[in-house]
Amino acid sequence: TQGLGSYSSLSYSCGICGVHGKTSTTGLTGTILKELDLPSQVLAGSIINSFGNTCTYTSPYISSSSQKKIFVAETCEYQRHFMSFCPQKIILTSVESDHQDYYPTYESIRDAFVDYICKLPQNGELIYCADDKGAVETVKIAFSKRPDLVLVPYGEKADGDFKLTFGSVENEKNNFTISGYGNFSLCVPGRHEVLDAVAAVALCCCLLKTYNKNPKNYVQNIRQGLVNFKGGKRRSEIVGQFTSKSGNSVIVIDDYGHHPTAIRTTLSGYKEFYKGRKIIVDFMSHTYSRT
Repeated sequence: TQGLGSYSSLSYSCGICGVHGKTSTTGLTGTILKELDLPSQVLAGSIINSFGNTCTYTSPYISSSSQKKIFVAETCEYQRHFMSFCPQKIILTSVESDHQDYYPTYESIRDAFVDYICKLPQNGELIYCADDKGAVETVKIAFSKRPDLVLVPYGEKADGDFKLTFGSVENEKNNFTISGYGNFSLCVPGRHEVLDAVAAVALCCCLLKTYNKNPKNYVQNIRQGLVNFKGGKRRSEIVGQFTSKSGNSVIVIDDYGHHPTAIRTTLSGYKEFYKGRKIIVDFMSHTYSRT
């Protein structure tokens, strides 16, 4: 954790945090950055398929650019590990009770996120999910302490460029609109994944502006990046496909979802994404308190 913090201090670093969606959002951000001419490096908490079955991505522009490199990393709230990180921008996906062994109350984990947000520099950008009650409350408290922060909301309830409108789910593909940038598609299931995608788009657009580039000129690149995202290790990961003896197409998916909210949203996403399929769930409990 301290090593990650020290490394982040050498770059223009962006921390992706939240109880849910950190790994997917980091992977989505990196997959978009692969399509952009920015000197970037990305570290996710798990293997990302579009990174080439590794958890890191390094842009070829790193070696040729004279500008300070961008470092995007998944930053974890457990035991306040993220307090070692030196963020210039932060994505906050969600806040609710979790890690009860360390945070016995919702307020204790919420306040940890507030402290992390307050590490942002003067006029630092905070990109947050306007659809998540805990995230909204956390941002409100942080903003009362740091009114200089630049707030960038995303989601269905957001105002501005990153207001989300869900579209149809067709041919196992999520279609959606981001108000300031148009229509996009995502080839992984779940509305929560779409929200993570909008967060990633928001961060990449903010980074383009920081590096004096107009995001409107990169919409097609961003669109391609989202289409290229195929998920991560144990994040709705398709581990097998076969045809049963009765002739039915079967997909076997491995997912890390262990928090009740994550399980609920993941299953809801599968039902919408894989319409007409029978879904069988095998649940492995992950800590007594969560179960």
